[in-house]
Amino acid sequence: MFSWDQSFCTGINIIDEQHKLLFKLGREFELLLQIPDGVSKKDDALKLLVDLRDYVTFHFYTEESLMEQIDYPDIEHHREYHKIFQNQITNISFKNINNENYDEMRTLLNNIYSWIFDHMLKEDLYFKEYAENHQLTHD
Repeated sequence: MFSWDQSFCTGINIIDEQHKLLFKLGREFELLLQIPDGVSKKDDALKLLVDLRDYVTFHFYTEESLMEQIDYPDIEHHREYHKIFQNQITNISFKNINNENYDEMRTLLNNIYSWIFDHMLKEDLYFKEYAENHQLTHD
């Protein structure tokens, strides 16, 4: 279940606010999978997928721009993680997202879980440590 807590904080306000919104989108996917089938579910699934694709692109741009500002030494490695996740959500088929058993949506939800618990709790916290030493945390 998607539930924000302080362990996810980077101390960089703009990043933390964006991460909270990514949690919100993930929670909306969880809730969507729990409701009965119907036209609105299909429409909502497509809207959420578009919102997630757009927002992830925006968030990654913001995060990488901040990394560039302080010459984060592991930026290329971090960008690679971003590309992997972007490819995962880009490869989700609009056509198949609403198939009978919602496999595509479940796959997407699992990718979001993995992203949050593998990337945000590890990679973003390395960035946090570096940023604290380079006075980015209050920007």
